[in-house]
Amino acid sequence: MKVSFPHLGTLYVYLPPYITSLGLEAVPPPLTSKRTLDIGARHCPEMTCTPCKIIFGNYVEALERGADTLIMLGGLGACRLGYSIQHQQDKLRELGFRFRAVPFSLMDAQADLVRVNQFLTGKPLLSALGSIRLLIAAMRAVDGIEQLALYTRAREAHRGDTDRVLNEAWQAAARCQTREDIRDFEQTYRARLKAVTLDPTRDIVRVVLVGDPFTILDSFFNMNLEKKLGALGVEVNRWFWLGSSINLFPLKDWLGLGHYSQVRRAASPYLRGDIGGFAYSTVGETILLSRSGYDGLIHLAPFNCTPEVVAENILLDYHDRSPVPILNLNFDEHTSDAGLSTRLEAFVDLLRRRKWQAAQAEQPCG
Repeated sequence: MKVSFPHLGTLYVYLPPYITSLGLEAVPPPLTSKRTLDIGARHCPEMTCTPCKIIFGNYVEALERGADTLIMLGGLGACRLGYSIQHQQDKLRELGFRFRAVPFSLMDAQADLVRVNQFLTGKPLLSALGSIRLLIAAMRAVDGIEQLALYTRAREAHRGDTDRVLNEAWQAAARCQTREDIRDFEQTYRARLKAVTLDPTRDIVRVVLVGDPFTILDSFFNMNLEKKLGALGVEVNRWFWLGSSINLFPLKDWLGLGHYSQVRRAASPYLRGDIGGFAYSTVGETILLSRSGYDGLIHLAPFNCTPEVVAENILLDYHDRSPVPILNLNFDEHTSDAGLSTRLEAFVDLLRRRKWQAAQAEQPCG
């Protein structure tokens, strides 16, 4: 069995070792490119959001590489992406591809991981427990490396040092076969990133990304937003991380004690019910994170994403009460790189000016 999957952040780094550990062959699609988007735009309905088009292009390119099994992102409640799976399968078969497919939902990851494992292996969960523990360890290690890189990139003395370490790290992570390998990988590349020469004079502002997870994680779609911000001296964080935000152990939330329960309580004055996608998280995380010491928030969304359109309008109302500025950015296949850079530069200038004014106000008179 040759198994593939769409690109979502660093999924391509740690999913192949998991698939290989099950005794299967991993066939990652090529990194997302203009060709990927062109394929999706040509075969998907016009009003489909761009992430759906990109993901469909990933499937085509994976099948072209010889994959015969697809792990497809979607599932009930996951906005139109979830309901697009059947259409995507039908279209792929119309194009002449023969394959098996299993959906995986980020909204119900703990149950779907069990179901995907059974689909791929035909065996009960206990037989693949070691592989699942390897996957979880790799996800968390990669998240930790990325978080450190976001800190380092904003402060590096020589532009590009952080990204050179990251490129080597992702190649090394894909070769890990055991949890001991993951542990060594994490220690090695944490040390490498901490050895990057920093500029102590840089005026740093801190920003957190909220909104649609695909738009946050996919550097092709968001036009390397994190690198752009890092070059401006911005330390970036995200509300969503594949290793920690996918809730594989939801007991606390079932009891009303987990983080997602706090998010829903924060969002409840603005959202009376679940409108699909990650709208609850967008609104709730924005409210919580705006009070957490960041200098600003950036809301990212695909153009024409219904849950995020509703969330964006709520955030426009919340903006006047927010202790920090919020920038709304919508992306589609026509988004201009120059226009994005201009908006980011203006937003960062605003944050630095507010930070300077706050520092001046705190100084004693006379």
